Amino acid sequence: MTTQIITSASSPPSAFPAIIPTSNGGGGGGGTVTIDGPSLAALETISLDAASLAALEAITATGPLTDAQLRATAVPVAVIGTPVTLIDKSGTITAAGVAQVLAVTNAARRGLWVQNNSAGDMRINSTGAASATAGIALPGGKNALYEYPSHGITTAAISIWGATLGQAFQAREW
Repeated sequence: MTTQIITSASSPPSAFPAIIPTSNGGGGGGGTVTIDGPSLAALETISLDAASLAALEAITATGPLTDAQLRATAVPVAVIGTPVTLIDKSGTITAAGVAQVLAVTNAARRGLWVQNNSAGDMRINSTGAASATAGIALPGGKNALYEYPSHGITTAAISIWGATLGQAFQAREW
């Protein structure tokens, strides 16, 4: 005969009115035990024999997983982000007041950032030629940085503009 011990340090046996044993018809004293929510919450310890424990462990969860279930199995972890090789696109303005190519059209481009390292304003543009009024402004004297969002990076050519010959910028493409 299998021994199952149900104890509660804080509740007398009368606190478990909804523990209902049901015979399995085998006459061996085994069967199903149904425990309602309040009675289950009042339990402090349940000891089972090896066969009962194995049967319990074989249960597939159909609802939220418990902390114990999560710790018992490896949880897959999605890796967000992939190592990349940065391509240096840094330079200086080679013709004052005229747009120049920062990065050529690149169908494999996954990202790009540009930083203005000069005292004068600069602009970058991926929809045409950058100019004093066209493109994304990078204010001078502040090391202003712009990074294209990875979920919306353009594959088109990107131009850069600066008003003064020799204005320095840093840029990386990946």
